[in-house]
Amino acid sequence: MTASLPGPPDRTATGRAGEMLVASRFALYGYQVYLPFADNHGVDLTVSAGEAQHLAVQVKAISYPKTTYAFVYESSFPLVPWMALAVVVFSDPLDTAPPIYLFSAPEWSNPTKLLRHNTADTKPYFHVRLGKDWADELEPWLMTPQHVATVVSQVRSQLKRDPAC
Repeated sequence: MTASLPGPPDRTATGRAGEMLVASRFALYGYQVYLPFADNHGVDLTVSAGEAQHLAVQVKAISYPKTTYAFVYESSFPLVPWMALAVVVFSDPLDTAPPIYLFSAPEWSNPTKLLRHNTADTKPYFHVRLGKDWADELEPWLMTPQHVATVVSQVRSQLKRDPAC
């Protein structure tokens, strides 16, 4: 008898796998990662930034080329330094090491052709658009140790500027 795979993962399984991959990447880079018991406020995980500060991360996993964008509702994604969006791009449903991109929320303060703010809908949202050359275009946000350190340091620098945070 030959063992077979159950088939490609559904959207929920892909999303959860994306969350675990992002959490694992942060942990591998030496950060403390915390997963909430409930996912009803748009935060999929938090990462310790030190000094009692945390980076709140919303994770979106997409199956490219079937899906060419990831979005988050404005109501659950304030443009503050302690909020970030991680996008996991699965080009193959069974990819065990898909590219992960990390965007600090304030980057949407100045929308570009890649990072957009849609206010025309009844529920405004921010989104990342994957074009034909998406891998090259998104490279500055690739979740490398240096890029993660930069995003996390923004949380710390905000604390120093505004102790009330």
